[in-house]
Amino acid sequence: MKLPLLLSAAFMLLSSISAKNSEPQLRGVSVDNEDESLNLKDAPSVIFEGSDPFNDGVNDGKRAANQLWKDMGNDCANAFDFESEAKKEARSRGWNQEGRNWQERAYNEGARSGMEEVVRAKEKSCLHDNPSQCIGLGEAASSMIVRDYCGGASGYSTANYKRECRDAAISQCKGGIYGKIDDTSGCRMPNTSTLNGLQNQCRDQVDQLLGIDSGGGGDRDATGDRCQKGSDCGRGSEWMCRNGRCQPRMEFEMDMEQATE
Repeated sequence: MKLPLLLSAAFMLLSSISAKNSEPQLRGVSVDNEDESLNLKDAPSVIFEGSDPFNDGVNDGKRAANQLWKDMGNDCANAFDFESEAKKEARSRGWNQEGRNWQERAYNEGARSGMEEVVRAKEKSCLHDNPSQCIGLGEAASSMIVRDYCGGASGYSTANYKRECRDAAISQCKGGIYGKIDDTSGCRMPNTSTLNGLQNQCRDQVDQLLGIDSGGGGDRDATGDRCQKGSDCGRGSEWMCRNGRCQPRMEFEMDMEQATE
């Protein structure tokens, strides 16, 4: 009697193991140990042990995001970069893929959702509940602006009065068009699109008065565009390529004048 009972028990145990190993597979990781998930990052697929692939994905996404935040030093100064780093992490795990079947699609969607939940929680904690990061960011920005304006320790002013006057004239031109149209008897008031088009002529009109050939094209400006030669700027002879960037020749001459003062 004992032998048949032992054989029956062994058969039931083998059947249970076989059923578990035949369960469907998903992209991603579904584990209980946080550290264990790190070793399976590059695995193309894993055994899915749960009944809800979406919630499994949410849990794994949270674990991955929390570990990523830990790897970034648990530092609120990294809160601005956390979202982009989390997206990179999701791509490296294959969670940005649509999936080959409904289970993989649900799992990957859950993993992305879990990561997003952690990202938003860290952003809220670092950038909303405690404003010190925002205040520090503003202080750093204002210090940089003031240093540029005041010329730093040397006291040297980098102001370019001709360029500033030109920019102010362009701004004044744009702001004055509507009022001048309103003051002109018999002139139909423009709609927003037409007004924008008229304002976009201000840069070329100011440059024309200054004797600068901007090459037409309305208010478009090539300043700062990458280039290899002056013709890359496409703005006529008054534009030049300097240090790999487009620059109005007038501004270059202004800089030279300042350097010799």
